[in-house]
Amino acid sequence: MRRPDLVTALVLEEPPLHAKRHMTFRMARTMVKAQLLRRIRGPEVGAEVFFRWAIRYTTGGCAFERFPRTGRRRCGRTA
Repeated sequence: MRRPDLVTALVLEEPPLHAKRHMTFRMARTMVKAQLLRRIRGPEVGAEVFFRWAIRYTTGGCAFERFPRTGRRRCGRTA
C-alpha cells in the first residue's frame, strides 16, 4: 500500500475447500449479499462487500478502510 510502484500484480489464493467445510451463517450471508449486490449494483459493489468481510478485524472495523481510495477502486475493478 505504501509503495504501489513496486508491485505490478498480486496472485491471491484462498482454497474454497475450507469455506465449504467450515461454512458459518455469517459467511453464507455475506456471500449471498455480495452476489446479490454484484447482480443488482455491479461487480465493484459486490466485491467491496466481500473484501470488507474477508479482511475485517476480530476487534471490529476493517483493513479495507486503510486502503487508499485508488486501492479500493482497483480491488473492485478486479471483481
